[in-house]
Amino acid sequence: MPRVLDVRAVRRGRSIIVRWRTEFPARRTFFTALGQRTRELAPDSFTDSSAFASVRGRGRTHFHVRMRPEHPAAVRWVGVYAYSFDRTRGHRAVVRVG
Repeated sequence: MPRVLDVRAVRRGRSIIVRWRTEFPARRTFFTALGQRTRELAPDSFTDSSAFASVRGRGRTHFHVRMRPEHPAAVRWVGVYAYSFDRTRGHRAVVRVG
């Protein structure tokens, strides 16, 4: 399972751009970026269903997604979660939106 490294989240108008890299090529890995109100992963921390973006690894090491949440001001934190098709456990990294 590749670790999620160097996560950055930046506001651009009503969008939030999230970038990260992995320590080695992410094959058979699926990444999800979620906009959150708080740093903790809890059911009430998610802002809305539109504060969500995902991408497949496909052997890459650098990634970016654009989220367009309905309420961008409510997104204070972004979590990037990695899941492998071969493992039951994932990896996560949570950063404050800059």
